[in-house]
Order: sequence, then structure tokens, then C-alpha cells
Amino acid sequence: MISSIMANGQEQGTKIHEIGFTSFGIIYQSNFGLTYRFGTDKSLWRISTILISSNSNEENTTNSSKNINRRGLSFSFGNEFRKKLSDCLELRYGSDISYSYNSLEKDNDNVDNSYDYYTKDSNYEFGIDLVLGLNYKIGSDFVFGAEILPDIKYFRNTLSYEYTSKIKKGLEFSFSNSPVLLSLVYRF
Repeated sequence: MISSIMANGQEQGTKIHEIGFTSFGIIYQSNFGLTYRFGTDKSLWRISTILISSNSNEENTTNSSKNINRRGLSFSFGNEFRKKLSDCLELRYGSDISYSYNSLEKDNDNVDNSYDYYTKDSNYEFGIDLVLGLNYKIGSDFVFGAEILPDIKYFRNTLSYEYTSKIKKGLEFSFSNSPVLLSLVYRF
């Protein structure tokens, strides 16, 4: 597979570079990131990162305080191929190698110590993503894209409580159109 990607990656064509923004979803729990693609109009190398912002929430009442911290980052590298469908529309297909890390920490403290707890949930994933999508050219410099990414991933999840922890690991396959990756890039 890698040798075919390398061979196809050397196809002749017009050299292009693209840089822009990506998002999984628009409204609910959107994850935003950056992408850079370089190569020819037929085959491009792609480097992407989804920046899941680190955020903290704190709730204080007269009897308790609750802190929730979320962190995460994902990174992918791969190759995509393009086929022109019309003057404004392109088919995209290829594959990525991906890595992601996410963590969620919860700390609840009560004044009378009746319901104190601390948990930390950490998740690491390594995988291979297939790329299938469309590009729509907006003028000569901008491109709007949408792609689905069916994947095979190895994951390791560690759920830690105050006095114990549980580790879950395995292999998972997913094919879904719900996490459609949207992109808006500048082509130069």
C-alpha cells in the first residue's frame, strides 16, 4: 500500500499548496484544526491537526466545588488523490495515519466530605483512516471540502479513580458519516 502511495504521489501535474482550517461539525461540539497540503493537482501529501482546546469549568455552591478539565489533540499525515469531476468539483480519496490523545478530569469536593471524588479518563488512539470526499472550488484561490474518514484504530483507555484504575484496550473499526470533516483552504 505504501509503495503504491509513493508511486502515485510522484505523478506529474500542476504543483499546488493548500493551507486552511478544518472542523468536525459546525454546531455541536465542534473540533477545529489546521491543514496543510502540498503536491500536484492529482496527488497531495496532507498534514492535519485537530486542536481540541484545553478548557476548564468550575462550579461552586455553598456545599461543594466541582472542577472539570478537558484536553486533547489529534494529528494525521497521509496522501490524497484527486479526480476532476467538473470545473468546480473534485473527488478526493486516499489514506492517513493518525494519532489522538484526549483526557477528562473531574474533581468534586463537598464541605462535609460525603461525596468527594476524583476521576481521570485518558484515551490514546493510533489508526489508519481512509479518505473519501469532495472539493468545491470557490473562485481561483479558495476550496471548500467535505470528507468522511472510515478508520481502523488501536486504542488504549485508562480510567483512574482516587484509589484504583481500569485499563481498556482494543481495536475498533468505524464507518460513519456523522464526523464529516469540513475544510476551507487557500490554494497557492
